[in-house]
Amino acid sequence: MHPDSEVFLQFLQNLGKKIALVTNAHYKTLDLKMSHVGLLDYFDRVISSFDLGMPKEEVRFWQVLADQLRLDPQRTLLIDDNEEILQAAHRFGLKYLFFKAKPSSQCEAGVSHHFPMISRFWELMA
Repeated sequence: MHPDSEVFLQFLQNLGKKIALVTNAHYKTLDLKMSHVGLLDYFDRVISSFDLGMPKEEVRFWQVLADQLRLDPQRTLLIDDNEEILQAAHRFGLKYLFFKAKPSSQCEAGVSHHFPMISRFWELMA
């Protein structure tokens, strides 16, 4: 878990934002991961690409997700460490897209040439 993950989720909750965890992970993997980090209670919804029958890399995924969550693409924030996913969300029309340059403390920082980058969540709280 990133050191500022919980603080960021609390920040969003304090602003009254709806928070969804949207993942390509299967629920078995997600349950294992969430049991270790204890962040599940911060999310209003958890949706796996397995629920929608397609990966986040497809534009159609974002269309179906927007219908299910009643998202306003012009008021939705997505942070991801995968540029292909961000590109699909952009093609759908999501407005606030950020590339998470360091998705794990064990990985080297990535680089995006298409999206604003953040290394830590606190950068969005300033």
